[in-house]
Amino acid sequence: MLMALDLKRTYTAILDNAYQVSYEKIENKIGSLDFTMPLDDPKNEFIAEMQWVELTDNENEYIGLYRVMPTTIKKDANNNQIHYSATEALCTLGDTVLFGCHEIKNKTTKEAIQFLLNKQKTKHWVLKKCDFSRRLTYKWENENGLVEPLFSIPADFEEEYLWQWNTEVYPFELSLVKPPTEPVARIQEGYNMQGFEIERNPKMLINRIYPLGSGEGVNKVNIRSVNQGVPYLENKAAIDRYGLLESIWVEQRFSDPKALKENALRMLEEWTKPQVSWVVTAADLIKLTDQPLAIDRLRLGTVIMINTNEFGSVNLRIKKESKKDVFGAPQDIQLELGNLQETIHSTMTAFSRKQEISETYAQGATTLLNRSIQGELSKTQPVELNLYFDEDILYVNTAELTFKATAKGPSHSVTNIDLVVDGKKLPQLSLQQQRLNILSYLRKTTDGKIERGNHTLQFFSHQPLWLDASVICRVYIQSQLGGQF
Repeated sequence: MLMALDLKRTYTAILDNAYQVSYEKIENKIGSLDFTMPLDDPKNEFIAEMQWVELTDNENEYIGLYRVMPTTIKKDANNNQIHYSATEALCTLGDTVLFGCHEIKNKTTKEAIQFLLNKQKTKHWVLKKCDFSRRLTYKWENENGLVEPLFSIPADFEEEYLWQWNTEVYPFELSLVKPPTEPVARIQEGYNMQGFEIERNPKMLINRIYPLGSGEGVNKVNIRSVNQGVPYLENKAAIDRYGLLESIWVEQRFSDPKALKENALRMLEEWTKPQVSWVVTAADLIKLTDQPLAIDRLRLGTVIMINTNEFGSVNLRIKKESKKDVFGAPQDIQLELGNLQETIHSTMTAFSRKQEISETYAQGATTLLNRSIQGELSKTQPVELNLYFDEDILYVNTAELTFKATAKGPSHSVTNIDLVVDGKKLPQLSLQQQRLNILSYLRKTTDGKIERGNHTLQFFSHQPLWLDASVICRVYIQSQLGGQF
């Protein structure tokens, strides 16, 4: 039965003349529904964009709740119909934007999900269950909707996960669970299998990747600092088997080299093997018998044992479930098992907007910092030049000192001055320097990065001198501080 509902989910009509009713469910994505109505059916007035339709099949199995999206009216000598498309109710999370920057640090998976659900303007969704308890830092900026931020939360897990939702209750319930690993159903030649297709696709093979994160130019995050100075990851066994196949993998959301490397390792493991995809057409036997067996239930997320004459047995999880005619041919079901077909491009831009949602990443900018000082210096009265690197400076690219020291009166004995940078004394310098690199003398952290905070340059001379000095630093800033004034 296909039912129309208004915005408050009150039933308004039974769409008993609907035909060509089809649906598609895809793992960890928003599914869809399509159906057609006669153009002259008076119940079309109850079907409006952004309102609801609910699908239950003839055996009273609940399929889902969908929001009506585009409609197409077609009338000619052969057609007199309206075609409707709808998307699963999870699309309502796209109604709320994340304006500005939102960052949560060291939060569990459950806390991160709840943070986003709390942003809903209309509280359609609540969290029912979360099987994961990772502590991670997340940052989202100017997101058109909550769907992609939500889907990004488990994206870095090295284990599989499954989003599930229940729209038979309100508020709707959302869960993030560990998918099953043991088969509970079967597809077998000569029993319920109508046909199958296996595709091994080597076009997606990669065995060496160069991971890059956020930033620009020389400031782009890479893995050298956590990978013994090597900018790439590789699988030598796969290189020996297939030859060297390289790719640059860019994920702007990573600003931490360690997290970038961990995620890249997981992706490399997937890309070093040809993608294997099974497309199976089967009989949905639970729609044909009065006493259906649980072993014949073929639904999204279920692990299936596939038994074939030529290829033996293999256990795969259903990644995609669809029916082309729910009421006309309820027994015909199409399944995709294992890895869904993806291109390298779509995989590497997995966080680009799908479900008609756009995305903006937080980037930074390279800036020049200029610090100058003038003053009289001597052996007992140094001149100090202070530098301050704020916490929102991600990288210090260059630090160059230029100065000129002149005697206050007639003098021929002073040819050098002393310079101390953060307590480190440099070799004696001549009275004039142009763009002297002082990066190696600035105080650093244990991992070799220049410390954020104050740094001091002290100039000394055995005789009074007049000093004119400046330091120019190129820094990469990613700031979320203050306003726009």
